[in-house]
Amino acid sequence: MKTSLVYSLTTIAALLMPSVLVRADNFQYPGLNDLNALFELPPVLEQAKSVRLVEVADAPYSNSRREFFASFLLLKPGSGNLEYGTLVYPLPVLTPHWENQAINPNYSPAFNIGAAYFISDTYNDLRTSWTHLDTADSASFVGGNNNFAGPPYLIGPGANAYNFGSGSVNFRYDAVNFEAGHLFRAGRPFQVRVLGGVQYVSITQNMTGTFSSDSSINSQTYTTNSSFSGAGPRVGVNTQFSGRYFQFVGDMAAVALIGTQELNQTFNTVSPNFPGGNPQSFSSPNGTQVVPGLDSKLGGSYSFPFRRGIFKIEAGYQAAIYIVAVNSYSLGQVTTPLQMQDAGVFFATAQHEQSNFFAHGPYLSSTFSF
Repeated sequence: MKTSLVYSLTTIAALLMPSVLVRADNFQYPGLNDLNALFELPPVLEQAKSVRLVEVADAPYSNSRREFFASFLLLKPGSGNLEYGTLVYPLPVLTPHWENQAINPNYSPAFNIGAAYFISDTYNDLRTSWTHLDTADSASFVGGNNNFAGPPYLIGPGANAYNFGSGSVNFRYDAVNFEAGHLFRAGRPFQVRVLGGVQYVSITQNMTGTFSSDSSINSQTYTTNSSFSGAGPRVGVNTQFSGRYFQFVGDMAAVALIGTQELNQTFNTVSPNFPGGNPQSFSSPNGTQVVPGLDSKLGGSYSFPFRRGIFKIEAGYQAAIYIVAVNSYSLGQVTTPLQMQDAGVFFATAQHEQSNFFAHGPYLSSTFSF
């Protein structure tokens, strides 16, 4: 009887031992290493022990998966030629002062959408994305009784017909990326993805300055239209430090674009001599331009694993700059006779000027891979 009882208790203990070890491993009871050395762990426990902290980061590469993402951005665009007018302090007449006025664009909404495909068990991927920004901003100033306003090219003697100045600018920016990447250090907390591909960019800046007298009898308006569109190679690196669900990301990429530059300026002067306006224009032939660029971002994300996919929320700050992407002409006006001061624009020289386009601001994105 005793032998049968002992045999039964031994059998029950042997059956319950794997369950006890699983719970012990989950709660990290002391002495587990010694027990593992004495007993062979069941397959379930061995599988649980092999789960890595970076399983969420590696998951898209473990099987053939697709990924879609969308971002909401608040971008502040800008360039180096947003000075639209000049405030002149003419008194005393022999010592005038000039104060240029510039437009300072605000943060404006933009978006980025894209998709990715992960090639199973190779840690290679293909991605495409599109960033779009279309925004406008304005500014104004008043010359006052003893001062006057004018466009930057018309502030000399005899050019005191205007007291009010205003400026507006419209930016349109589109960037489309096609790239292939490879993930290094897979399965580790710190990972590096190297990418290479092609980027297409279209950048347009239209800036207008308007100046008028108190009675609005005299006014002058000019508009500078600058645009660039081109494509070229893009290379970069994405870094990521991963926990189980949290990730910290940092990206940087460089691009060299070859494309077409377009530039033209229009003018219109309204005065008692030309009540219907005197339209004029200045243009240059389209040319080929090489535009280098750089984009980067820094942020953090949190992942939500589901049975059939992973949903991720990411937030951070990003910036992009394109060198000499915006073009304009600086006009050097000659002194005109008093009877011609309100007739139109008469300049002696024109200097070609180039400036950079940039856009930066915070972003919030969501990603779903399945």
